[in-house]
Amino acid sequence: QMHGQSSIDTCLTQEKLGDTLVKLDKIEEAHWQYLMAFRGLQQCNLPKDNPHTSRILVSLGDVFFSAADYSRALKYYEKSIRFRAETNRSDVSFIGLVKCGLAHEAMAKNEWTKGEVDMCRFHVRELLWLLTYESPAGRSLFETKGAVKKPASDSQKFLVDTGAQIITVASSSES
Repeated sequence: QMHGQSSIDTCLTQEKLGDTLVKLDKIEEAHWQYLMAFRGLQQCNLPKDNPHTSRILVSLGDVFFSAADYSRALKYYEKSIRFRAETNRSDVSFIGLVKCGLAHEAMAKNEWTKGEVDMCRFHVRELLWLLTYESPAGRSLFETKGAVKKPASDSQKFLVDTGAQIITVASSSES
């Protein structure tokens, strides 16, 4: 059981070690360090609005994203958003929002490649849902990546670049 500032410092050191291991392409070891840092911070009884926990959750997601395990990455990205939202802070993890969008985009492309059009549409709709966050980060998903574009002629449809073809997806469930 960990207590006090030295325990928090240990967790933050584990996070930095995870960052270093990622740079050395030692993904499994990085995952372990991030996981230990996350669990340690939970035991430290930090206030809910501490920035460390959300940041480590995003790092855990990044480990899985780099291994093309987008569904597991998404789990951690969403958890980082929920963690920040539960604290009633207005600065919901913007990086978590962007990373969720990237995971949904990658999953949509994978589903399209496999011929799973309905699952592709599901992930595109999730990506569109992220736009409902009134934030610069939510809007940046559409402005910088360019994977999803809204045609000027139809406010209910979006064009999605799947990498192989551009498809149209309705924003409502009636498509």
